[in-house]
Amino acid sequence: MKIRLSLVFISFAFCLASCVNKPGITISNQLTGKPVQYGISELQKVKNHSGNWVVQTTLDPNLAAEAFQLSISGENITVSGGDATGIMYGLLSIKEQLNSNQKEINPENESPRFPFRAIKFNLPWNSYRIGEALQQHYESCRDTMFWHSFLDMMAENRFNALTLWNLHPFNYLVKTAKYPEACGFTDNEMAEWETFWKAIFRMAKEQGIETYLINWNIFISPEFAQAHGIADYCINGDYFIENGDTSEIIKDYIRECVKEVIDKYPDLTGLGITLGEGMGGMTSDEREKWLLDSYIQGMREASRKVKFIHRVPLSAGKWSGGTTDPVVTLTCVDGPITIELKFNWSHGHSCPELVKVHGGELTDAYWNPVPGNYKFVYIN
Repeated sequence: MKIRLSLVFISFAFCLASCVNKPGITISNQLTGKPVQYGISELQKVKNHSGNWVVQTTLDPNLAAEAFQLSISGENITVSGGDATGIMYGLLSIKEQLNSNQKEINPENESPRFPFRAIKFNLPWNSYRIGEALQQHYESCRDTMFWHSFLDMMAENRFNALTLWNLHPFNYLVKTAKYPEACGFTDNEMAEWETFWKAIFRMAKEQGIETYLINWNIFISPEFAQAHGIADYCINGDYFIENGDTSEIIKDYIRECVKEVIDKYPDLTGLGITLGEGMGGMTSDEREKWLLDSYIQGMREASRKVKFIHRVPLSAGKWSGGTTDPVVTLTCVDGPITIELKFNWSHGHSCPELVKVHGGELTDAYWNPVPGNYKFVYIN
């Protein structure tokens, strides 16, 4: 398969002071952050506008992360931002106003209410469910032109995190030195996948968007299952299973995958896990022990720290139900932690208040007392 690569970055002369001119818009910028450069490139795309605008960028330590302020004096616009992403949002706001054919640019002061604003994207390969609705988009999702447009949409709508989900992502990212049999791709095919992932992670980072790989457990590649006579449900393509294979070789394989993915993709922000399907025969403590021995150990062995998303266990008993208990990994992960809860099970828009969680009784165990070492987010 050939992958079409889009133009994903524009080279700039990174000097302490730069001035980029365009008829009707003059941008004076002294900042070199990638999101700032992306915002400048987007503003330069505006073609039809009135006025002769002079735009200047500046960092303001009094503003929060990702916040910005537009100050207007005649045709002079000062974009103040709490960081590079805030500056980018300010430049995008100017673009939006100019594209709406306004004769004047309105002052604006924007600060995010929620620090984590993510999209959950189910990938069509090794997907949680199999069907035409997912599989018909396989080729589109392999095209970086699609992701270029998708990430543009995210930046314009102030999303700052992209979470990519499937049953087992790792054999699409690495062919580990210890377990090369787990990857069914040729060297050329693997090189194409690596180019694809690096392009997505780089583009996202340049637009102030974090990227996370999130999976379900316990799943492995069908090639690895076939080679070692384990986890036959992965060979059959089953996705909703009760009792997953807890073989020691699977835990070691996951450790190797996690370590190599973190080391190979420096623009990847973090990983996430779901202690759900494949763990129905395990108690919550057994699930956490499996996680510590596999994913967390792999994170510790990697050459850099990454962020971690822990989906609240879907049950505290040996079935998909019961009550949800706090997880022990909250004190065992070195990097930043986000706890994710499925808001009102699968009916996130049915009620504005949290009344039910996926898998059991709602308690205040995760936020009473207020946590000090993790953040808590809802997912629909």
